Order: sequence, then C-alpha cells, then structure tokens
Amino acid sequence: MSSTNVLTAGQDTVLALDGDQTVQAIAATLNAGTYSFNPTTGTATYTGGDQLDGGAGYDVLALTGPGSFDLANLAQFTGFEEVHLTNVTSSSASLTLRDGVDLKVTLSDGTTTPGGSTAFPTAGGFSVTLSTGRVTLQGGSGSDQIYVNGSTKLQAGSVIDGGAGYDTLSLSAPYNYNPTTGASPSVDTTYDLTGISLNHVENLNVSGSIMGAGKTIVKVDAASLADVTSISLGYNGTLATTATALDLTSKIVSSGLYPSVSTGTITSLNTTGTSFTVGSFQTALQIVGGTGQDAMILKGTTLTSAQRDQLFASSIETVTDASGTYTKPPLPAGTTLLTTGADVVLLSAGDQTVQATSATLNVGSSVYSPATGSYTYTGGDQLDGGAGYDVLALTGPGSFDLANLAQFTGFEEVRLTNVTSSYASLTLRDSVDLKVILSDGTTTTPSGSTAFPTAGGFSVTLGTGRVTLQGGNGSDQIFVTGSTKLQAGSVIDGGAGYDTLSLSAPYNYNPATGMSSSVDTTYDLTGISLSHVESLSVSGSIMGTGKTIVKVDAATLADVTSISLGYNGTLATTAAALDLTGKIASSGLYPSPGTGVGTITSLNTTGTSFTVDSYQTALQIVGGTGQDTVILKGTTLTSAQREQLFASSIETITDNQRWTVAGR
Repeated sequence: MSSTNVLTAGQDTVLALDGDQTVQAIAATLNAGTYSFNPTTGTATYTGGDQLDGGAGYDVLALTGPGSFDLANLAQFTGFEEVHLTNVTSSSASLTLRDGVDLKVTLSDGTTTPGGSTAFPTAGGFSVTLSTGRVTLQGGSGSDQIYVNGSTKLQAGSVIDGGAGYDTLSLSAPYNYNPTTGASPSVDTTYDLTGISLNHVENLNVSGSIMGAGKTIVKVDAASLADVTSISLGYNGTLATTATALDLTSKIVSSGLYPSVSTGTITSLNTTGTSFTVGSFQTALQIVGGTGQDAMILKGTTLTSAQRDQLFASSIETVTDASGTYTKPPLPAGTTLLTTGADVVLLSAGDQTVQATSATLNVGSSVYSPATGSYTYTGGDQLDGGAGYDVLALTGPGSFDLANLAQFTGFEEVRLTNVTSSYASLTLRDSVDLKVILSDGTTTTPSGSTAFPTAGGFSVTLGTGRVTLQGGNGSDQIFVTGSTKLQAGSVIDGGAGYDTLSLSAPYNYNPATGMSSSVDTTYDLTGISLSHVESLSVSGSIMGTGKTIVKVDAATLADVTSISLGYNGTLATTAAALDLTGKIASSGLYPSPGTGVGTITSLNTTGTSFTVDSYQTALQIVGGTGQDTVILKGTTLTSAQREQLFASSIETITDNQRWTVAGR
C-alpha cells in the first residue's frame, strides 16, 4: 500500500517506510537549509533543511511548478527511485540531483503527447544538473537544458532522452579551487558519451577551463551523435573519437562561447586514424588529426591549395574535396611540426621553421597567485630557435599566446597565416625582438604592394621587444598596454584594410591593498614607423586620473583618418604645426563634446598651430604653455564658440571668414 506526504514550508522529516510512498513538494516547500561559506575549505555548506528517506519500496519525489529544486543540499535524501517534476507554467524549473543517488527523472507538463510517445509536453522547459548517480532522464517538449560539470557526474549506463523540443547537453570542466594556495588549477576532464544512451538531444555544448589549458574532452561515435544537429565547442572544448569514421555533414559545428577564435577542436584517438566527413570548410578547420593517418572528406566544396595546406598543418594526411584527393606533402627539411602535447624543440645552428596551429601551440596550465594578483603557467611548449634565422609558422584562426609558453627564445620571425573568415589573435612575448607577418597564404595584393590579403583579420598584442609588423588586408587590431611595449625603432605597417592601433594604460593591481593604481602612460609614435593604420585609439585609466599620452607629429598621423580619445586619453605634439584635417577626432567611449575627457594638446613651449576641419575636433584641443592657434577650415564660428575655444588656452583662432582674433 502506498502513502503520500506533502512537504511544508518548514524543515520536514520523512521517515523510511517498507512500502511505496510519494512525497509532494513545490519549490517553496523543498528546503535545502541555511547556506554558509567556509573560507578555510573554500566550500559552501547547508545546515538544517528537509530530511527525506524513502526507505524500501518504490518511492517517488513529486515536484510541481517552476522554481529551483535542489536535492544536493537537503539535509538527507536517500531511498528514492524516481523524481517526477511537473511544470504547467511558462516559467522554467531547475532541478539539481544529489551525488551517489541513482534516479529515474521524468519531466512533464502533466499531459501525454498527441502521438502517445514517451516524451512529455512541457510549457516552460527545464534545466537539470546531474550528479554522480546513474540517471534515467526523460525530457519534456520544451527546450530542456542538461548540465554536467565533472566526469564522475555522467555515469556509464545512464539514459538521457531529451524528449520533444530543442534540448541541450552541456558538458564543462569542474571548478577546482584550492583555498590554501588560492589557486584554481585546471586539469583535463573526460566524458564518454559512448557509454550512455543519448537520444532526442539536438545540441551538444562542450567547454573547457577558461583559467588555463585544462580541456574538456568528450568521446563520441556515430550513435551518440545520431540526434545531435549542433555542436558548440567552447574554450578548450574537444570532441574526440576512437572510431575509424565519423560523419559530421548534418551537424553545425561552431566554437561556442568563443566563436571568433575557433578554440574548440575535433580529434581522433584512433591509433590507425579516422576518416572525418564534413559539409563545410569551417567544420573542417576544427579537426586536428591524431597519431594515425587521418583523412578529411569535404562534401560539395573545392578548396584552394592554401586551404588544403591549412588542413594538412592540423595533422590531416589526406584531404578529399570536390576536385579530388590530395595527400599531405612531406615536411620540408629543417621543419618541425608541433603536437597537441607539451613539445620541447631545441633547434640546431641552421635556419629552422616550427609549424603550429592554435590547438598545438600550448601554454600549459595556469595557477592564480593571490599574493601577486596574477596567473602563472606551468608546462606548455618549450621552443628554442638557437642560432640561424628561425621562423615560427602559425596557421589558422584561434589564439596564439607566445607570452605564456614555457620557453620562447631564438626566433627571428613569426608568420601567421589564416585563410578562414574567423579571427586569429597573437600575443607576443616580452623582451623578444621579432618580425611579424600576417598573411592569407597568397603572395601580394593585386596592386603589388607588400601587404598580404587576409580573410578573417588579426589581432596582435605587442610585448616589450622591438617589432617589425606587416599586416594583412583585413581589419587588423594592434594592442599595446604599456609604454615599454612600444619600443623605439619598431615598424608597424597595417597593410590593406581598415586597421587600428589601440594604446591604453596598463592594469596596475596591488594585491596587498586590493587597489588598482593609475599613473600616466606615455607613448612616443614619433620614434617608430607607422603606416597604413587608419584608426588610432587612445584610452587612459578608468580607475583614476592616470592619462595615456600619445606623442605624434604629421608623419605618424599621415595614414590615420580616425582618432578616438577615450577617458583620460591625450594626443600631444611638440611640433610647431599639426594638420588634423581629414581626421575624425572623437572622445571615444565618452563622446560628449567639451567635457575634456579626450584631449589634443601642445607640448611645444612656443606653441602649436592646429588646423582642423570641424568644430567637434577643435573642442578636443587644449593649449599648452606657448601661444597656440586653431585654424578651422570651412566653418564660421559664433562668438560663443570662439569663447569656448579661448577657455581651453587657445590664444588665436582663424575660422572660415579668415577673421583672426587674439585671445585674452
């Protein structure tokens, strides 16, 4: 004989019975107790709350309505065989399962489907967070979300049926916090979907650690992906297979939370190799071959030779497209190919080339130090070019971080080739002088210039070394975050396209005080060669009064058409004259005119004559200690407008009527 208990808003105790029983609750009556955080262990604990013991028999926890249902932090939850969550509202209901408890979970809106299937229609949808128990989960008809944040929380033999609707299984790395060291180490997390039954789940979301190199690796085969139509690979997310063949043609594969850098990968764990069939070049770019002979079959597309070379650089041995089958050529003499592991490359005295993709250039694991307020990296690639002229040849989209490799010395050039429509980002290493070339694999632009055409564009963050940078023809971004990171004698050529040089204040954090100090940061563009850069962005500290001051002259601004002066950003010149006509000057993030947020000023003790073609630009100018002049082309000012310019230490103004007025 079965019995029924209805929980109250207080702390309930349900004692074990020999027979079947049902316990009913809503979100307001299922109580997890009082939350407290232990700084010593870095964990949260709950005291009080409901104590539920189903005992023998078949016992059901029947939950109703929207809201949060947390089984993990009840005072007790044992002896139950099933959780039935019914929600007839348009709001969502979330369920967190308890570790060590095997359960059947049924999600329902209380009706059966018209076709009589086992899926239950649901109005508001559900989210379910799995635990270390084996689960048999039947989804509803809404867009249900199933979350797993540790490999032990997806037990072999589990059954997950998403039901109707568009359902998502999200697999992520656990958060590992060490309260003693204050570190959050990142380790690989592996899930095996081939060991469970997965049906009616349309979206697979895989994300690794964003704190370091810890990957989330999900093992799949054709059966586990049968109903999946979309695969989202977030930062450090990897889809892996031991199968000899894997067909991904009907699946949209993207890089999830970081779609511009393609950090997610698909790889083979088969020692003899895997044949991957895909329907787009974008999906093909996510695939990294393993130790075997891996093949890529691309349906309905003819690749260029540069695109095939990019796939070959990802350890793919054979590529078949609409035009035929191509075999990876042998590596040229003096060339080393990095792997997905931690590589050690010690090169000889001759000229050498090291090839890598974003998946094979590894920075290792990060550990946060509360004493310094910074991250350190352990492991990762050790690259020593030795003597000779050595080149690091990087291929494809993604993030390429030279700053945090275990070692990077002895290289003279970095060549980054990207033939995709996705972005590639490169972070240079401090104290290493480098030539950097950005390319889409072709030789020169149709006009024959030295700039390289680029499909997806690049971003490059400079280090403290002297750089000679040749941009592509995309919208390239060059970032500098400290005056020591723009060395005198550097050469920056943006190439074709619309390119931006962004100069900002460094982030100075003092962990002892918990404060971020702001100091003036000065960049001198007159000491470098700057060409084919159309946009100059200058931003100071938003934490205080620290300015970012950028010294310029006519030569450095020759190709610049837009100047964005953010908060505490200042453009300064020692020149006797500076012509800003044809250049749009704005206050960047703070565009209100006349606020003095972004300024243009003279450092010339005798004064500077500024020529502008808009009153908006004139408002940004603040005179120095000398006799400064503003010449405004094409505009006649009112007396009030002239007075506003005089208030900014301008001594002489000439407007469209060529009326020169001496300041007060």
